[in-house]
Amino acid sequence: MRWVWVAAGALAALILAVFLYAFFSLNAIIKANQQRLLARVGAALGRPVTVAKIRATLGWGLGVDLENLTVADDPAFSAAPFAVVRKIHARVELLPLLFRAVRLESFRLTQPEFNVIRHPDGRFNFDSLGAHGPPRAPIHSTPRSPGPPSPPSAIALPSSAGRAPVELTALSVGTFAVRDGRIHYRDLPAPPVEVTDLDLDAKGVRADRPFTISATLSALGSARDVTLSGTVGPLLRDGRLDPDHLPFDLKTTLGPVTLAQLAALPHVAAILPAGLEVTNPLTLTATLHGDLRAFAFTSRGDFTANHLVYRDLLDKPAGFTAAIDLAGSREGRQIRLAAATLALGTLRARAADVLLTPARLTAMIDCDHCDLANLAAAIPRLRPYHPAGQATFHGTLTLAQAQPALDGTLDLVKVSATLPDSKLPPVTNLTGPVAIAATTARIGPLNLDLGASPITVTAEAISLAPLRGRYQVRSATLNLGDLIPGRRQSGDQIRMLAANGDFRREGDALVLNATASSTAGTIFNVAYQNLTTAAAYDAGRLTLAALNFAAFAGTVGVAGEALTGAAPNFALTLTAHHIDLQQALASQQAKAADNLRGILTGTLRVTGHGTDFARIRPTLRGDGNAVLTDGRLVGTNLVAEALKKLDNLPAIGALVPPAVVARHPELFQSPDTVIDEASLTFTLHGPRLISHDLRAAAPDYSILGDGWFDMDKNLDLAARILLAPPFSAELAAARPPVAYLENGRGEVEVPLRVSGRLPHPQVVPDVGTLTARIGSHAFANTVGKLLNKGEGSLGNPLNRLKGLFH
Repeated sequence: MRWVWVAAGALAALILAVFLYAFFSLNAIIKANQQRLLARVGAALGRPVTVAKIRATLGWGLGVDLENLTVADDPAFSAAPFAVVRKIHARVELLPLLFRAVRLESFRLTQPEFNVIRHPDGRFNFDSLGAHGPPRAPIHSTPRSPGPPSPPSAIALPSSAGRAPVELTALSVGTFAVRDGRIHYRDLPAPPVEVTDLDLDAKGVRADRPFTISATLSALGSARDVTLSGTVGPLLRDGRLDPDHLPFDLKTTLGPVTLAQLAALPHVAAILPAGLEVTNPLTLTATLHGDLRAFAFTSRGDFTANHLVYRDLLDKPAGFTAAIDLAGSREGRQIRLAAATLALGTLRARAADVLLTPARLTAMIDCDHCDLANLAAAIPRLRPYHPAGQATFHGTLTLAQAQPALDGTLDLVKVSATLPDSKLPPVTNLTGPVAIAATTARIGPLNLDLGASPITVTAEAISLAPLRGRYQVRSATLNLGDLIPGRRQSGDQIRMLAANGDFRREGDALVLNATASSTAGTIFNVAYQNLTTAAAYDAGRLTLAALNFAAFAGTVGVAGEALTGAAPNFALTLTAHHIDLQQALASQQAKAADNLRGILTGTLRVTGHGTDFARIRPTLRGDGNAVLTDGRLVGTNLVAEALKKLDNLPAIGALVPPAVVARHPELFQSPDTVIDEASLTFTLHGPRLISHDLRAAAPDYSILGDGWFDMDKNLDLAARILLAPPFSAELAAARPPVAYLENGRGEVEVPLRVSGRLPHPQVVPDVGTLTARIGSHAFANTVGKLLNKGEGSLGNPLNRLKGLFH
């Protein structure tokens, strides 16, 4: 045993001596052959390679240290180095080395710096590593003519003639590390992007099988904002190193980063929508599986802490739930999403078959039971309507040039909303479908309540841009007070309403045309039947082509224009046929309704402005004509009162003797003025109606008037009572001097003035005019008698004078 131990010790000493000799000899050999070794490596890479220093070390294994390694770039891309590594340390397992097998225990790069350049045709500057052949033509930063990119060249590994690249195939590295690395990446012609602070660890590295890696780096700022972990490899594909087809299966986290940092990346900037604003940094997590040409991914982003703004479509406050989960794939610059889920407040929207390119996004969208009140907190276009209720959408969303388009069905359930800048009551219980197909839409039937009015709406948008379509509206009972501010307590109703029309948008104005009918109802206290209308609305202007209805035992027609808004005004033409005047006046609460009766036919052209009748009344201007039949002035008998006041007339005494009064009780005992027929033309100035040709007729008399009366029952008329010839003859028979008051048609004419307030105005006969007329006739009779007596002595001259008075 002693000899065995001695032999073993001698063998160990011999081996140690051999290793020591080999180690010192190795450094000498390296030093002597450094340039030749670098030349061989450079020939294998196809690039010049330089090293400032190479040194071997001996420990549990054989180590090699290289300092300031430089690998030149492809001259077709750049004159700057492709790679500069400050220090490389490699340790080789010692035991396999004795059997001529190289196994790297560890390999570490310290402060490496790489310049990676990609041409628009798809080629990288590292594609030519290891390639042989004549040098390529220089590549300039100016892009070539458009066309499909050429696939990058695979790198053929250097090998001896007739041999496979067994050196790389047999490569085995226990641990591979990079510390404080830096990568300059430029996708021509875009500006360069720099990755710094790269720390990478890989274990079990083999060229022919996957291996694990983990890395952190700074991609978008000064702090490390990207982490990676997972597997990469195999490095070889059909015996070649092809970076584009390098498989990977990674988990990564990006962030915290700002939107400005993301926008600095050309590929990311190409798909970021213009107008997107994000406060606070973002953090995104993802998994990646595939290679650089095509890979599948999942991703999650939680933006609850961020304030997100996208034009006027999105304004999500910080703290409002917002998250996106994606699962899809990328190939080139095209992204497909097999599934995507958006959480926005209580909204949960699912998308499938999503296709995203730099210029367009399309997606199948499913959204169930969206709470509109919650969603409005993040959607600016919804906020002015204060919506509530639920909505469901199934369809396709397209976003092109920042303009969204939908193709699908939106179902509304008990939705309520308030029209902005409107005094209309809120819309409630809105329920029904809205089907959108590209540039068209079908709405309804939608059932809703406007205030207390149930309404059904059906519409079709023939075009959404520009907006153009047609509609139908039905309502069993529409409360007019729900449509017109200030009329909510009026009780006005439109029953069995049926409206049809079309609509379009011209600039910022909405234009509506409508025809409508209603079987019965009340409008502005006018009870009507069989209403029909044709109207148009354009930028606040309402045009009534025709509004016809039956009311007050007759018919009414209205046509004209009305301007709504802050300064409403109107210009209308009203026609009335066989209208019960007392009913019409009473419906408008006119004070004259207590005193006027009759059947009215006439026309009124009127203008005015104001928000209610109290403001409108003093602005009224217009003209017209009217005919009244079966009329009566209640509470005032103008004729009887005027005739009774004609007492103590010269040569007559009382104009109407008691016996005549007794024979005409319908005239003298009635408390009213009876009018069989009256007519006038008039002008309207404020509440005052002015007429110069008022004429009223009854069996025993007629009245001619010139003056005015108003809506408060005030009047001032200069009038003449013309007693009918039979009645005049009866008075003349009882009082012969009454004949002095007759006109040339055998009518006793009584001038008077009517003024004051109905029902008891002052009726004042013009006694002076009557007295003068009586005196004139009396003088003429006296002179006539004198002439008759003097015929014999005065002769023919007196006869001629007599003729002047007869």
